[in-house]
Amino acid sequence: ESCGPNSRITFPFRHIEQLADVPPTERRVNGFVTLVYHLFPNVLLTILSRHSVFVVLEPLAVDRTRMIS
Repeated sequence: ESCGPNSRITFPFRHIEQLADVPPTERRVNGFVTLVYHLFPNVLLTILSRHSVFVVLEPLAVDRTRMIS
């Protein structure tokens, strides 16, 4: 899904089906999905089960990019 120039992608794990029996107001997706936020123009925030990764992509040349995390 997107919000202006930013976007979020959700990658569910196979065991997310376990949430089918949980009432919607009680569902928590932590541990069941990986979330990737792309913050325009050059930031990625990935939220995993037990940790998060914050990456800044810095263009150096047409064929080179520095990743800072």
